[in-house]
Amino acid sequence: MFTSSQSFGCFVRLIVGLCLVMCGENLAAAQPPTDISRLLMDLEAGVRQQDVEAMIIATGELADRGDPRAIPDLIGIMDADNSNDAIYAIGHGALTRLTGVRFDLTQHGPWWRKWWEANAERFDEEVRRRPIPDLPKTEHGKAFAANPPQPGSIILDPTLDQLLDRLEHDVREGDKTRITQTAQSIARLEDPRAIAELISIIDADNSQQSIYNVGSFALSPLTGVRYDYTHHGPWWRKWWQANAERYDEQVRRRPIRDLPKTDHGKVFVANLPDPDSIILEPTLDDLLQRLEQDVRDGDVLRIDASASWISEFENPRAIPILIDLIVRDNTHNTIYWVGWFGLGKLTGVQWDKAHTGEWWRQWLEDNRADVEVRIADARKREPPSGNVRVPNHERPLIHAEDVADIPADDRRAQDDPYKRYILIGGRGDQSAPPTGYKVLLVLPGGPGSPDFHTFIKRIYRHVLSDEYLLAQIVAPEWDRQQAKELVWPTATNPHKSMKFATEQFIDAVLDEIDQDFAIDERHIFVLAWSSSGPATYAIALLPNTRVTGAFVAMSVFKPETLPPIENASGLAFYILHSPQDFIPIKHAQAARDQLRAAGAKTKLTTYKGRHGWRGNVYQNLRDGIRWLEEQVANNVDP
Repeated sequence: MFTSSQSFGCFVRLIVGLCLVMCGENLAAAQPPTDISRLLMDLEAGVRQQDVEAMIIATGELADRGDPRAIPDLIGIMDADNSNDAIYAIGHGALTRLTGVRFDLTQHGPWWRKWWEANAERFDEEVRRRPIPDLPKTEHGKAFAANPPQPGSIILDPTLDQLLDRLEHDVREGDKTRITQTAQSIARLEDPRAIAELISIIDADNSQQSIYNVGSFALSPLTGVRYDYTHHGPWWRKWWQANAERYDEQVRRRPIRDLPKTDHGKVFVANLPDPDSIILEPTLDDLLQRLEQDVRDGDVLRIDASASWISEFENPRAIPILIDLIVRDNTHNTIYWVGWFGLGKLTGVQWDKAHTGEWWRQWLEDNRADVEVRIADARKREPPSGNVRVPNHERPLIHAEDVADIPADDRRAQDDPYKRYILIGGRGDQSAPPTGYKVLLVLPGGPGSPDFHTFIKRIYRHVLSDEYLLAQIVAPEWDRQQAKELVWPTATNPHKSMKFATEQFIDAVLDEIDQDFAIDERHIFVLAWSSSGPATYAIALLPNTRVTGAFVAMSVFKPETLPPIENASGLAFYILHSPQDFIPIKHAQAARDQLRAAGAKTKLTTYKGRHGWRGNVYQNLRDGIRWLEEQVANNVDP
């Protein structure tokens, strides 16, 4: 394949040499018109001499002639060499224009021979009767012929699954050009069934090459997601978890597979990003913070990407911040990349190499009044999402049609805007269960945001009976640092900015539910995953906790941040964890063993796959809830 101008040039010079020797006798029989014959001779000479320029000139002129009688000879010349340079110059330069076939680097000589066999009848007799010449092989052609492709591997019209298999192979080979072309071919099919598999392929490698070529040329057009260099495998997995419901069942049921890692993938796995650091929809402030880090790292491609994205917000609030960044760095990295791709678009100032930090500082002084007016006006128009961070307690609920009939009441405990929870279920006018409602408190993982509402409603529908009330707890955001570092702060693991601990929040929620419903005190369970696991252990281990059981999935266990472990006596803990999770399974094992030793009933169940809800999610949840119920039943005196 041509991976550099050097290899491209080598291929052409090699071919032209052989051409000069053979072209007269090889093209003597059944010659097309003289001008086409001359161009074919020039092309063969260019191939044998590895003269790429000569090849491109010849194929361009042949394509301009538009004479299909050249097709068999073009295939023969390509098949004499079969280097990527020849495949590209002849295939892209002439054959695709003469045949209407979309170019692909897999279209070597044997591919075109098979295509001609299947399609020659499309052309008139004068074209069909011209044979594909068997020309002497170049050195590259000899090497190719020594290990020819199997006939069964030559596919004229590949299916989606065949293209996906090819893309996985291209990524493992590290072939940038083929990755791009195969990804583009997949995108042209416009089949969203490819999305999960494309995510699998990126996540097996997670090199910048696969993140860019697969993400930009396939996933972006299929999903409508703007490409960004931070969209690695874990990012796409999180995106799919949040967006799979947009697609029909045939798309949703195609799993994201855990493919064997490439060498680069193995290195990436050794230092996985924190799931809570993965932001699906970065705000302007997120991008400004990221740009500052990009400048510190000196990564010009990332500076370009971040500055360009910032400019797309068209928010003048970024102007003084970008200027300050140039002033503090004042190297070409910021003067050019931030100045051109960020400030140029936001201010209308045409970039100039003289626009240093000092120049921009003076520009801001001269235009400060106008900039401040623009900023004030922009603040009035800023929507409740996108340009500004919307805290969890203000984020709107996302409603899905398949669970629209399930009652949900968006509440604030004690009229505190930061004590937001959504109460799901209840029998309306019907009487409560004889023993009162069982309660499942759900502390979502990740950012603990209300965006999990649809998933949690589905838990209610597919996992619980109508004897349950489900309270979806929304994590309060005290400041950006807390929201990223410690989503669910507790009394024993606090954050300096918190106004109350998660335990107090839960007490307030239960007190409010008590006012409206009869509660079965034996069945007050907590469901948590990832970031909310530690807080759930803390809630359960309070000396006077009302919680009787906890279901904790894919989370850490840090007893040093919890109340005394001895408080676990009489409680039930169902723990779900994958051996492939980036969180070592030793956390789950320690929780099982230490809580059991303290007198709790514990069960650890494992599943295949990495971090996140995998496999038969609702069955896994049902198994855990039923186990907790059984432990409660066993505690009841006969």
